[in-house]
Amino acid sequence: MVTVFLVNTPALLSILVLGIVVVLIVVGAVLAIFSFIGKKKRTQILVGGIIMIVAGAGVFFVSNPSQQNSIAVGRGSVLVSASPYFNLNVSASQISRAYVANLSSWNITIASRTDGSALGSFLSGYFTLSNGAKADVLTNEDTNLVLVLGSGTYLILGPTDFQPFLSSFSQSVMQVSSGPI
Repeated sequence: MVTVFLVNTPALLSILVLGIVVVLIVVGAVLAIFSFIGKKKRTQILVGGIIMIVAGAGVFFVSNPSQQNSIAVGRGSVLVSASPYFNLNVSASQISRAYVANLSSWNITIASRTDGSALGSFLSGYFTLSNGAKADVLTNEDTNLVLVLGSGTYLILGPTDFQPFLSSFSQSVMQVSSGPI
């Protein structure tokens, strides 16, 4: 049996992406219209307008607002979908350690975002930790399940329903220790 846990994207982030898309498309359309009205530099204005429209469509499709971020726990594995950044299927054999940590009081901090989204407690994407390790992160919670993979990469997960997720992970994938080792 597979149990799916959602990681809700903040509405503000969705509105921000939608706003960027609308601005790019509107500016592109205005430039395209001006290329037909004006007498000078028609080609350059039309190309600029087309580029803006394509960029707006690209931002929309890459951000894929209809794709829900989720963590699916199955027998012996966890599948993490953090659109558009990564889709990971991690088996229990790839996990060196699993423990619960509170990001605000953990002795390791998220030092920088390599590629991803961060708004409040919502983090999705690739990050670098203060210990120099790389981390794939999908969370909207302070309390998270931290998986240290055999490769040295950390996988930090914090779905909206954290306690049921933790219980499901402990039963289906592997036992979780109470804190960092």
